[in-house]
Amino acid sequence: MEEQSKDYTSFKTHRAQYRFNVLLFGLQNAAATFQRVMNNSQKEFCEFSRAYIDDIAIYSADIGTHLKHLNCVFTKLDELEFTVNTKKCSFAKKPD
Repeated sequence: MEEQSKDYTSFKTHRAQYRFNVLLFGLQNAAATFQRVMNNSQKEFCEFSRAYIDDIAIYSADIGTHLKHLNCVFTKLDELEFTVNTKKCSFAKKPD
């Protein structure tokens, strides 16, 4: 979340005022905003990658190419300071 947007997510308790550092999906337009961010992050990889909300599908003809595609996508996500939970990832799956 951009620094100037964080103040819009702040809330106050009897102890302190807090603000969020990440996009809250309960906010109006959050899902659409996040989808737009994901689409923009993957647009240079449109020939082998598709994003839907927080899922990215990467498809390749062979394992060597797939590893290159994974590297491209992970490098871009790292540049954007996105975090990937590898425990929730599946790699090199063949279509059913």
